[in-house]
Amino acid sequence: MGVLVSGCGSDAPASGSRSPGPIRSAPADPSAAADPGRAKVLQIRDVKAVMPDAAALPGWRETSGSLVTKDRLLCQTVVPNGCRTTVAMGTSKFLRGEKMSKTGGEISFTLYSCTSERTAHELFAELTLSGSKTRLPGSLGDEQAAVHTTLSTGGRSVAIASTKIRAGTTILWVTAAGAEQHTTQQRTRAAAQLFHDRTEQAKTGEKPTTNAHID
Repeated sequence: MGVLVSGCGSDAPASGSRSPGPIRSAPADPSAAADPGRAKVLQIRDVKAVMPDAAALPGWRETSGSLVTKDRLLCQTVVPNGCRTTVAMGTSKFLRGEKMSKTGGEISFTLYSCTSERTAHELFAELTLSGSKTRLPGSLGDEQAAVHTTLSTGGRSVAIASTKIRAGTTILWVTAAGAEQHTTQQRTRAAAQLFHDRTEQAKTGEKPTTNAHID
């Protein structure tokens, strides 16, 4: 499977999850000029810009447009006790061909923006991924975990791979589903890189423009 990510370079940190270390407080006005000593908090307008669109994933179609909200109810359906300090969240889903065909598949993106690195760390711990623990190539963010599983539906097997990433005050959750496990895991890693890079662009005040050609 070929993957080409363009628009933003990133240096992968050391592999594996780690504790959040010294926690930096978010600025009182997150929209103010960036202060290197403070953790950037994405506001709802930033989350809207970060969420991938058709231009970010050529060859994939977005099913119903991104949902971006300040309402914590949607978060609480997934993480009942971890959403008290979220600022905004966004979610979107993309399809390619027939989901169960050899080249078809589905990728979903969810972002939670939290008030601080500490509250993001707590939400990361609360967010449970279902499946067997695995390790995707490379490493992104400050903390990362990944799982994979195979389900049977309609006499066919569905491979599912998920990863959650804490990048500062932001939680990124990416899931891919398809007919073949190896391809699905590669797609999850590539989609996570895309999502992470777009998030980092927003945190530096850039317009997120990173796109990825994911087969």
